[in-house]
Amino acid sequence: MNLVRFVSLRVASWAFALALFFPAGRALASWAPNGNQINPTVVPDAGAPVPLSLAPDGRGGVFLASGYDLQARLTHILDTGALAPGWSGDNGFYYFDGGYWPVVPDAVPDGDGGVFIISSDLVCFGHAHCAGNTTLLRAHHVDFDRSTEVWAREGVFLGSGAERSWDRRQAVSVAGEAGSVITTWADPVGDYHYLTYGGVLRAQRVDITGALPWGSNGVIVRDTLLRLFNQTMASDGMGGAYVFWQDDRSPGIYGQHIAADGRALWATGGIPIAIAPMTEPGPPVAIPDGSHGAIVTWSGASGLQSGIFAARVTPEGVVRAPHGQQVFAAGASQVDGLRIVPAEPGGATLAWRSLLPEAPDRILAQQLDHAARPRWSPSGVVVCEAQGTRDHMAIASDLQGGVYAAWIDNRPGFSVYGMHLDQLGRRVLGWSRDGEPICARIPLTTSAGGTASASELVLTTIVKPAQGARNLAAVSSRFDRHPSLRSFLQASAMVVWADDRTQYGGGDWTYASPFAMLLTPHGPATAPVVPSPAPNSVNPPAYSQTPASAPGLSLAMRSPSAQTVNLSLDGESPALLEVFDVGGRRLWSREVGGLGPGQHEIHLGDGEAFPSGVYMARLTQGSHAVRAHVAVIH
Repeated sequence: MNLVRFVSLRVASWAFALALFFPAGRALASWAPNGNQINPTVVPDAGAPVPLSLAPDGRGGVFLASGYDLQARLTHILDTGALAPGWSGDNGFYYFDGGYWPVVPDAVPDGDGGVFIISSDLVCFGHAHCAGNTTLLRAHHVDFDRSTEVWAREGVFLGSGAERSWDRRQAVSVAGEAGSVITTWADPVGDYHYLTYGGVLRAQRVDITGALPWGSNGVIVRDTLLRLFNQTMASDGMGGAYVFWQDDRSPGIYGQHIAADGRALWATGGIPIAIAPMTEPGPPVAIPDGSHGAIVTWSGASGLQSGIFAARVTPEGVVRAPHGQQVFAAGASQVDGLRIVPAEPGGATLAWRSLLPEAPDRILAQQLDHAARPRWSPSGVVVCEAQGTRDHMAIASDLQGGVYAAWIDNRPGFSVYGMHLDQLGRRVLGWSRDGEPICARIPLTTSAGGTASASELVLTTIVKPAQGARNLAAVSSRFDRHPSLRSFLQASAMVVWADDRTQYGGGDWTYASPFAMLLTPHGPATAPVVPSPAPNSVNPPAYSQTPASAPGLSLAMRSPSAQTVNLSLDGESPALLEVFDVGGRRLWSREVGGLGPGQHEIHLGDGEAFPSGVYMARLTQGSHAVRAHVAVIH
């Protein structure tokens, strides 16, 4: 049926285009200042993190998978700030059962309003605290209306090997065609009690019925490699997927194309993606290019060049980079936390954190065209360069060539910020320089005082389809057929973060809980409000606009083989020591303020050895922070 004739733009076409999506507003009544709390009665273990993963439902809302083991939940949130019909309550939805407790959930849309959740599920059948029990990679599925249909509540086993930890798998999932999900993970090898990092890189496909068309154990992408793969994936739009990873073989970044039937289409073990040898390449990130190929990017150094590199790869394995692969020159700065989302038409938008000693963290962005060439300024577009540090940056497409960004910030007054750039890299009206505040710093009412700490953050695009368009795929198809409609579309986004503002009962401690906010094209749906200081707050943090270091604060590597650092503290206020990998992922943290002022030696990892490589350690006290590179050699 022809809905509109697109000969020239008429008033009727305007009305039709605008009717496809709800208009953007700056103050939607269902969104509370500083975010809507999600599952407020779910209390994690004291000090435990709250993993988060978002998936759009294609109908104007999102699914949030949060928490782990018995605190794991699935929640369906609408763009109005309300929970979807049938999802009301304070506890969320238990999508698991049978002694399998999900950890590190990864939510993926099923293309029909439902969601897959892939997680390394802890096998716990009555052992004390499940100590020493294994984890198995499993898939779960929930419909739009909260039904699990023909799926067993314990999910579908993907054929992974047994693990004693869940982080070494680094499972990554993408939506496949015809209501399927494709997952890649690393199966560690070695004695069960002394499993290695890396192992065998595998992939598995799960259909909407729970069937495993690639066999009970999936397919091998790359054989044994005793290091982290840091793999990523992109759908090929034909039922298969591209997998890219770090490799010990030169030039350092490799890839493989897995067809819809599970066949590896390129050479056994993958093909090189970088065209020149890379030094310490960062984890790759990738997206589909709209032509059944992929655009893949990574950070690192090659010869005299350092920064960010990119390539477009065809389904046949042709790596197109006629003008070289460097798309950003880092100079003396360090690049980490690289992120990527699609940009219309057929390109990609990147964002990353740029670090220099004794300087504020900067967030930069760049857009690539279909050939993986930069569209914006060669030095990138500045998203934020304010004093202080920023973490957990995430980005989402606005479906019109622009991008939303959100991150956790240590500036005084506000802890979560966001930004919206248009297709030319300009700030959209309503968004402030260096970011628009999304959540204020919430004073704590416990005896320790201070303010709530944000610990995790995720972001995804939201679109609301036209009447009669059942899901996001249908909306995208309509815009593909009528490209002139795209000029009227600026999708919203939803950001979810975890912070520990919630006080437990009448006790003297707080726990982390997810909070959500809608980001409209012109700003957060509801502006944050800075609360009055808590009346019994003592020892509040001394926020400062001075540079990120303080005279009494220092951090330096001591021994690469012993994995130790030397640090000094400036007083007795709370202080946090963290370790990040080159992808910006936090691997370990410890509160060290109790050590008091002066010099201290700390062993990183609490007894767990990090793989050989280069990491970044950061020591934060108040609004001051110092960093040091840590080389680990075994």
